[in-house]
Amino acid sequence: MASGVELAEVDLGVDEEPASASAAITSDRAVELVGFGSFHVWLTLILTLGNAADAVEVLSIALVLPNLTHLSDADKGALTAAVFAGALVGAVAWGLAGDLVGRRPALVASLLLNGLFALASSAVGEHLGALCACRFFAGIGVAGTNAVAFTLLPEFLPASKRGVGVVVLASGWMCGSVYSAAVGWSVIPKRGWRAFLAASSAPALVAAAAAAARVPESPRFLCARGRCLEAAAVMRAVARRTKKSRLPEDFFFEASAKGKAKALFRRDEKKNVFGSRVFAPARALAAPARRARFLALAATWFALSFGWYGTMLWLPEYFARSSADVSHESRERVTKRVYVENLLVALANLPGNLASAYSVDAVGRVRTLLFGTCGACASALAFAGIAAVASGDGSGGSQSFEKKWVAFVLCASTFNALSVGGWNALDLLSAESFPTSSRATAMGAFGAVGRVGAFAGTSAMGLVGVSVGGEAPLYAPFLVAAAAMGIAALAAGRAEETAGRKLGAGDDDDDDDDDDDRLRSDAGDAGALLGRAALRSSAEADTA
Repeated sequence: MASGVELAEVDLGVDEEPASASAAITSDRAVELVGFGSFHVWLTLILTLGNAADAVEVLSIALVLPNLTHLSDADKGALTAAVFAGALVGAVAWGLAGDLVGRRPALVASLLLNGLFALASSAVGEHLGALCACRFFAGIGVAGTNAVAFTLLPEFLPASKRGVGVVVLASGWMCGSVYSAAVGWSVIPKRGWRAFLAASSAPALVAAAAAAARVPESPRFLCARGRCLEAAAVMRAVARRTKKSRLPEDFFFEASAKGKAKALFRRDEKKNVFGSRVFAPARALAAPARRARFLALAATWFALSFGWYGTMLWLPEYFARSSADVSHESRERVTKRVYVENLLVALANLPGNLASAYSVDAVGRVRTLLFGTCGACASALAFAGIAAVASGDGSGGSQSFEKKWVAFVLCASTFNALSVGGWNALDLLSAESFPTSSRATAMGAFGAVGRVGAFAGTSAMGLVGVSVGGEAPLYAPFLVAAAAMGIAALAAGRAEETAGRKLGAGDDDDDDDDDDDRLRSDAGDAGALLGRAALRSSAEADTA
């Protein structure tokens, strides 16, 4: 990884005077001048590996549960819910941490937590309490990547590369799905589920080590905190590893586009200072200028999570019930196909990823999101129609089962391929819609809303799938999924397009109408003081 950023080799520029006032630029302009190079490729790959690690952690339990024959259905449900409960807590915590202490430390810590507790779960044996605890803490780590990685990567990429870069990052989920299914297929039958869980921890641990060694702090975050010379050092190091960089060596950062360093946290003497600072990013999301934007995206996250997770977790149950009339010999073949089915459905994400990588820039984020959600809605309706026909044709036997299995895989793959484009556009749209000071908090909040939607969706599918008075139609859950995807499309239509706009448009005029905004003054940060001194000296020279 020779292309990583080595901050230890970079002169922070404490003794360096800016050549002229014309060298003063904003962080947005610096990112555009640097362009795209090998550093950005490595950064994208490391963060994509982290996202893949999250998918492995979430999906691995589905392959382990059939081997835990000593657990009851309720116990298995608790074990499955543990990782989602941890992710719900972690999404909020890591989002705030990313805005308070930095993107890089939050990313490394969350990946480490994920990997270490995933590894620990392979060593605790079959004790339910210990397994649930390990899965809960691993789930806390899982939430960090979504909140921080999708915040960090766009902050390094020029506008022309943000769409493709974030889609590649999102494709890590597909890579993790393939890894989980392939490793489970090869390891569990031969070495057991513990060895599989140990192997499942590898992506998170490798990503944590790579991030700690090669991922620098976001220059946008550093500028927002008043650490302008540190931010300039990062950008110079990145520029030296980008062949076509046009960033002048003697540049320095403006504290803001308006020539002043604005406070990241609101100073409210009437309240507890620590509490006021900690929750300032969260309060910023409720500001009038962002409230409608946040609510529209949150509703989309909830509905899309409701429909997607509910459908994907209902599919195995649907398949098991639809094949209840086949022979014992056929059922044995069905069991062997579990891993093949998971691989095919995971690989179906590939066309969705490729198409959305092009469309988010060609037609826009919102239109791509609308196409994905509307397409998933239509796919779920088609799935319900096929399920209704299959349940009413009255035919049985292995030949009929083979046809049903093919239809099942095709429908599941189509649903996944269409919905993944919506997910990719939603991730990108969410990251671009909020300013630097609250971007990670927003992504964490959306992650938490998504977890609630996923829980509600899986619970609703169970209630619809088995009614109180007896068996409900097998296709009923797919109608619920179609309704959820339709609601997601309606909510997405309220979102604001961000394609072609500055990242987090509104950063520089953020909260200008609030009386309690203050200029940031951090006497302990020599870089911030020197940056302001350089700006004053430059302004005096111009006046003279």
